[in-house]
Amino acid sequence: MMLGWCPGTLSVEAMLARYPGTEAVRVFRSSTQTLPSWSGTVLGPIVAAGAVPHLSFKIWDLAAVTTWLNAMPSGQRLILTYWHEPEQQTSGDPLPAVFRSRWLELVQTLESHPARSRITLAPVFTHYWWEHNANPAATWWPADAAYGIDAIGFDVYNESSSSYRDPADMLKLCRDMSAQVGKPYLIAEWGAERVSTDPGGTGCADWMRSFVQVLHADDALTGTWFHVGGDDIIAQNRVVEEETLAALIAAENAPPPVTGGISFVPPAGQTLNATSITSLSVAKPSGTVNGDFLVGFMGWIGSTVTTTDPALTLLGTQTDTSNLTSKAYTRTAASEPSTYAWTLSSARKNAGWVGAYRGLHTSTPLAAWASAASSTDGTVHTAPSVAVPDGGVLLTMVMSRHANTGTPTTWSSSGGDTKRWDAASNAAGGQDITVAVFESAPLAAGTYGRTLTANQTQTEVTVWSVALAPAPSAPAVSPDARPGVPIF
Repeated sequence: MMLGWCPGTLSVEAMLARYPGTEAVRVFRSSTQTLPSWSGTVLGPIVAAGAVPHLSFKIWDLAAVTTWLNAMPSGQRLILTYWHEPEQQTSGDPLPAVFRSRWLELVQTLESHPARSRITLAPVFTHYWWEHNANPAATWWPADAAYGIDAIGFDVYNESSSSYRDPADMLKLCRDMSAQVGKPYLIAEWGAERVSTDPGGTGCADWMRSFVQVLHADDALTGTWFHVGGDDIIAQNRVVEEETLAALIAAENAPPPVTGGISFVPPAGQTLNATSITSLSVAKPSGTVNGDFLVGFMGWIGSTVTTTDPALTLLGTQTDTSNLTSKAYTRTAASEPSTYAWTLSSARKNAGWVGAYRGLHTSTPLAAWASAASSTDGTVHTAPSVAVPDGGVLLTMVMSRHANTGTPTTWSSSGGDTKRWDAASNAAGGQDITVAVFESAPLAAGTYGRTLTANQTQTEVTVWSVALAPAPSAPAVSPDARPGVPIF
């Protein structure tokens, strides 16, 4: 997840200095402001910091949007929103029908853009309005454009002046709408003024930490604090809250400490292209340092396509009839590029994931791997078993193709493993591609394979099992751990 902020009264450059490790920055353009230069005082520092701008625009000029995106720096990622909070119906807000139709035009215009795989399209709505109005999605969600929308966003604020609302309850609407439309959610703005019973701000600091914990539990994409008015913790000299936000951002961006066992370095790079294109670009895991061990998976619908691969070592290729192909890769990190790019010989829906790991055996980090295909229709599919050394970690990837049902596919693993990624296209009238990556806890030495279950029938499936070996100094695994028994 990416944490960040809206600048408030300070410059972007000053805010970046105030909040080291910022990963997302909210940028607004009014109905009279054109799109900002990628090298200017707003976007320039964001690009230089390796952060992701979340930009909202209001001037309806798709030619200008396309020209602006053509100038986006190579490898740069972007969250793009047309007209955030349209429900207010003030200051020129578009009517619902106009809003929905323009989102469809935006999706159609950008679906073949070369940078589309680096753009997250996300309409942003007002949490308060959606909680207090009946069936808001029927009015405002651009259902006809949903096939090309990547996320649903909300602006969320603590409304009470006397207490802080439980974040789990506050974000229930976001979870419910995410499930209803089949998209992950992001928090484009969040904030809270100090309540009357919290003059020192420690209560708000606790609320902020709990809020981020819920975002993590929900697999939210972003959370950007709104430095405006009473929520501007810098201008209001709310030192406790500012230090808390800085610590949360730093913790989000910092790789986990190495404690002698294998550790995942968050966040992974991941891209799913829901429309057919001839390229795939996956960002380098941002916490990667030289010496980390990289594991990558990618694939596409079809088998006759050839690919030009990035500088990763290919483990193998797995096909399922002529309808699905996937590949697996590894590499020891050494001056990695900002993105890993594949070129396909013909346009296909495709997906890719690259994760970084630390604390592995220096000479033989890869213990074993295997792949398999299953063309039998069904919801349950089995990954091949591989030998895992004591203290090792098992990664399992599943990729599938199926006719669209109107419902996105999700996956679960029999091992109780950590789900590192679960994504799917949802193209009405077409074929969908789905992918999920799971990671086990450290295992006792033995042979392991996972059973993977989808929420709906899959037609073609490829599965991978990759075993990672820990450094010799890794602590021993509990003797109670046995093959086939999840470790929690």
